[in-house]
Amino acid sequence: MSVQWIDSKLLNIFLERYKEDAYSLLATYSILLKNRNSGHCYTPIKNGNNKTTKNYRLLSKETGISLNVIKRNVDILISEGLCHFTKSGGFFMLGKDSVNLLTENKKKKRIGIEIRDTLCLTKTSVRSVMVFSNIKQQQRSIDKKVALRKLKTALDKNLPLSSKQLKLRKALLKKGVEINVENMVQITTLSNNGFARTLKIESSSQENDIAKGKYWKQKLVEGNFIRTRRRYKTLWDKTMGYAEFLRHRAYFESKYGYVTYKNGRIVQPIVSEIGKYDNSADTYYNIYNSSIYNTYYNTKEIKGWKDETSLA
Repeated sequence: MSVQWIDSKLLNIFLERYKEDAYSLLATYSILLKNRNSGHCYTPIKNGNNKTTKNYRLLSKETGISLNVIKRNVDILISEGLCHFTKSGGFFMLGKDSVNLLTENKKKKRIGIEIRDTLCLTKTSVRSVMVFSNIKQQQRSIDKKVALRKLKTALDKNLPLSSKQLKLRKALLKKGVEINVENMVQITTLSNNGFARTLKIESSSQENDIAKGKYWKQKLVEGNFIRTRRRYKTLWDKTMGYAEFLRHRAYFESKYGYVTYKNGRIVQPIVSEIGKYDNSADTYYNIYNSSIYNTYYNTKEIKGWKDETSLA
């Protein structure tokens, strides 16, 4: 497995123009970039029977992508000005600086696409980039809330402020913003519907969106792009046996909707926690650890990871 870096603006451009087909296009484009030679080209192959492999068949042979998919996607990539066939039947691809000019990417920002064993998995890798971006945005939001909480604690206890805290306080005073960080969610989460929105899934109904979001979440888990843990909210502060739960289940469902039983408690599933997959980690680690929420929520990792209590 390797990573191919592509122009960051191509993702949004292709999604806007080609919708779902954008994932196949960008996966094909990334694989083509990864397999080109140092001259940004594919050169025709002369075979022992005096025949030459060139054009689409050349690209199919060099990348392992089927001929039909290569033809369909390469024609679009050519129309976008990213590449072209040469007179000899070779194939030339623009370098990163030329692509930056084409997309007007003044910051020259790039995104990494994991090149997997198959085109299908590489397409999933393109989707994972969008989910990673969502996770990163959530983490930035958490960082800001953590900073606000620490500032409020320092002010309440009349403790000396760091230079960063002084700067933050000055900015808040200038904006007239009050420090309020109660009920702070300290982990990254994403619902099935959230996956659909993040991946720009558009279908006939919200039900279909949720189903597709759930499907792609599972595919990202199976491909080791992300990890996810189920989370539950405790609805009853007393423990009970399973038989007792069954007797009272109808009452709780009439009051709360769907409920289930876990570790002696009546609970309700809530939005799952997600994070980037890290094959070096033995456990699911959350840097924003706080025991405040542990009595209200518990989680279970998918794919047989260890059950453990966690915050929400």
